[in-house]
Amino acid sequence: MIYQFRRDSIPLFFILFSVLNSVIYAQAIRLTWNAIPDLDVKYYSIYRDVTSNPENEISKVYAPDTSYLDYDIIVGQTYYYRITAVDSADNISEFSDEIYIIADNVTLIELVSFSAEFTDDRIVLQWDISCISDNFSFEIQKSDDGKSFNKIGLVPGRGTPTGLTTYNFVDSDITCGKFYYRLKQIHADGNFEYSNITMVELSFPEKYKLSQNYPNPFSPSGGSAYAGNSETTIKYSMAKEGKVSLIIFDILGREIKKLVDRHNRAGYYEVQWDGKDNYGNNAGSGIYFYRMQGKGFCETKKIVLAR
Repeated sequence: MIYQFRRDSIPLFFILFSVLNSVIYAQAIRLTWNAIPDLDVKYYSIYRDVTSNPENEISKVYAPDTSYLDYDIIVGQTYYYRITAVDSADNISEFSDEIYIIADNVTLIELVSFSAEFTDDRIVLQWDISCISDNFSFEIQKSDDGKSFNKIGLVPGRGTPTGLTTYNFVDSDITCGKFYYRLKQIHADGNFEYSNITMVELSFPEKYKLSQNYPNPFSPSGGSAYAGNSETTIKYSMAKEGKVSLIIFDILGREIKKLVDRHNRAGYYEVQWDGKDNYGNNAGSGIYFYRMQGKGFCETKKIVLAR
């Protein structure tokens, strides 16, 4: 589908407007379009209705994004879409040609297994799915009593694989005690069902422990070799309640950042460092050390920052 800017001071240009695979995706209709590069687009207006030639604007998508997920849908309903583009001078293009889609896909899945395991100071959930149709997602829910559950994450489906497909989810927000997990299997037709409940019991740590940070090295400014690692995570555990400190030092032993300095209960903890010092300034590239001190415990590990 094609539409154009109509403005005398710039050439006409074209944008292809389509629906990805012409199906709904994880209980949403995904719209995509392609714009010619280096053009002065500020945002795109999305129009939708249940009848042809929609004039009801439902959202704006700001450049350079060229896709939109419409979650506000009813399975079985036909939806019509078209878009316009707006440039930085607020010139508005003509409407695109119209597209439509019927949200009638059905998901058929079978949950083969679902388990939870405490490992490396975190709870790892894993489940195996036998899938014979597309378009589903999994809402991960957690409870401390096995009755009242709260959403803690969402894992999308992976198309239409053959055989078994394995999914994973990591819960790093942990304390001591019993925890219950279940999956809300969301079907493309709007229906859902719950998995069996799996339980993990975490006892108090037997000893103090300071883990190696990850990722290591990391790059807050997105260095070419470490792009995406804007901060690093340090995990530690305490066998007894008491005062604990966790401090970043440079190679000369000078304090750079005090991450933790408080009274904690026995349990499992984690903290992030974004590469800044105590005054909010960026620490330079290089080797640093982080030291944890508690009652009768002191340990130091190396950390590498690359900008």
